[in-house]
Amino acid sequence: MRLLVTRPKEDAASLVTLLKEKGHEAVLFPLLEIVAEPDGEKQLKDYKVSDIQALLVTSANGVRAFAQVDKRRSFHVLAVGAASAEAARAVGFKHVESAEGDVISLEKLVREKCKPEKGKLLHIAGSSVAGDLKGLLEKDGFDFDRAVLYRADKVTQFSDPLKAEIKAGKIDGVLLYSPRTAASFAELIEQDGLKNDIKNMLAYGLSEAVASKIKHLAFKDIKIAATPDQEALLKIIGEPEDEKMTEKKDDKKAADPKVIDVKAEEVKIKETAQKPETPKEGTTKPDDKNKPGTASKDAKTPPKTEDPVEKALNAKKNEPVKKKGSFKAKAIAAGVLIIAAGGTGAYFTQNMWVPKIKAQIAETLNIETASMQTQVSAEVIQSLKDRIQVLENKPAPSVQSVDVQPLLDRIAELENSLNSLKESVSTIQIGNGSEEKLAEFKELAARLEAVEGNEVQDLTPLQEENQRLSQLVQELNVRLSDVEAARIEARSSGENAQALIAGLSVLRQRLQTSTPFSAELQALSVLAQGDVVLEEAVQKLQDHAETGLASYSSLQASFEKTANDVVRASAVPESAGWVEQTVKNITSLVTIRNAPGNLDGEGPLGIVARAEHNVRAGDFTGAIGELRQLQGKPLEAATPWIDAVDARLKGDETLSLIQAHILSLLATAGGQG
Repeated sequence: MRLLVTRPKEDAASLVTLLKEKGHEAVLFPLLEIVAEPDGEKQLKDYKVSDIQALLVTSANGVRAFAQVDKRRSFHVLAVGAASAEAARAVGFKHVESAEGDVISLEKLVREKCKPEKGKLLHIAGSSVAGDLKGLLEKDGFDFDRAVLYRADKVTQFSDPLKAEIKAGKIDGVLLYSPRTAASFAELIEQDGLKNDIKNMLAYGLSEAVASKIKHLAFKDIKIAATPDQEALLKIIGEPEDEKMTEKKDDKKAADPKVIDVKAEEVKIKETAQKPETPKEGTTKPDDKNKPGTASKDAKTPPKTEDPVEKALNAKKNEPVKKKGSFKAKAIAAGVLIIAAGGTGAYFTQNMWVPKIKAQIAETLNIETASMQTQVSAEVIQSLKDRIQVLENKPAPSVQSVDVQPLLDRIAELENSLNSLKESVSTIQIGNGSEEKLAEFKELAARLEAVEGNEVQDLTPLQEENQRLSQLVQELNVRLSDVEAARIEARSSGENAQALIAGLSVLRQRLQTSTPFSAELQALSVLAQGDVVLEEAVQKLQDHAETGLASYSSLQASFEKTANDVVRASAVPESAGWVEQTVKNITSLVTIRNAPGNLDGEGPLGIVARAEHNVRAGDFTGAIGELRQLQGKPLEAATPWIDAVDARLKGDETLSLIQAHILSLLATAGGQG
């Protein structure tokens, strides 16, 4: 499948690799551009490792932004999900723990791992955040700060190459990871007039909140991950040929991903080329061993035995030619022949006389036989093997690892403190102050000069003095910033919570009737954007918004008919013939049940009697509990009424959840104000 990847460039590389391994082709068009906030680095300098209990990261972009401006890595990191946790480990953080992918699970992880009295929580975030992590944690008593290190700017239009691909039907699916990205994609589709060109395209959303932003578009299908993480999202993507609408290619390998931009440049993913192994010198190829006429160099060739007679004859040939008739030469030649003949005979009969001579020598010299020597050698070899095994199993001496990251962080803090001291001293103006102040200034200047001239001097006294001088100013600045931020946030949170209360009130009044409530639910959905709890609750009511939920009065009125249907169904057996069915049809015109009936009765009549008693008492939960005990045709007759009551009860439960959450927002806003 050709899949459109909309993630920022920094997050897309690993995703492209995973898609390629699954046999898909990735088309890259980031809908968000990550831009660093210029004040982020200055903001981080005010925090010390000892003051921060944990860093909270809700995106991999935040981790990368932190790593670019701050080299300290000994913070305890709590990540919202696996992707941001992996990014933290990749940049050098050692102590990293992960939640389950949403703000609620991150808040739960913080409560498990941290204590309010142990220090501040610092949230590394972008300019736009989802969910009320600050409100949730401050409600638990935590001291919460947020450092804004980047912003994500939306792309304002599709590039021409991408529009051409969509119009040509060459995109099989699109991957959407956040509600903001999904909303941006929908806006660009409508802006460029491509709504009719995505009817054969699949949409893969990370969560229900993501899918809600594109549900009005005419996709072939919208698939939602079981859990809000990348692994679950990749699981719902089909095999390359299962849902592919583009033409099949003969090449089985996935094509290289493309970056669809103005230039439509291709991005190649490097593949490790497997070079054929070159056999080393002195070795034989495996295939050559089986070829006829090819000998392996490892095979041992028995030594060739040289014939003494042939050796003598060859020696004879190489001798210089003697004059014929020389008696001395003839005598020498005859002797050589005799010796050669004797040697040849001894060689060919050695199996007969050599063993006897060896045995006689061994008996004379009291030497052990070869078999005993072999046995002794085997015992010695086994002993050596055992000793080697013991040495191999002996654990190697452990080398204690030293974590130098805290030392590096401390050095960075000292450097920042020294720079702050220089700035503080440079801004001091000497006026008509006292001699005591002048002397104090001269002392500080002398100490600073000594520190700059001697790098090995202990900086601890200077650090303490600097901390004493800047502590009051720093505390006042922090308090002033907190007060201003709290007022702004309290005002914003309070106004939004009041609007939510008004929207909930209108929705609750509509739900008291049996009429549709889609307009009221849409108004509440707009106010709930950015709040994960409210977005999920609104989504639960969406299925019944067009038809409405039955009111309790209408459910009570319709029970009479349901009860009569159950009694009639129980009166006619499962295998009834046409006569019994005719009787059933006739009796359907009249009421055949005495209300309220025997509450202690057995069978369908007793169940209906108890259910009716619960309905009259307003206990609809007890009523459907009784009716669910029915079986066969009676249960089929009661099922529509049971489903209507169940939908009504779940709707009320969702309304109560929304109300409780809005009240908690109001309480938080009131406490901050």
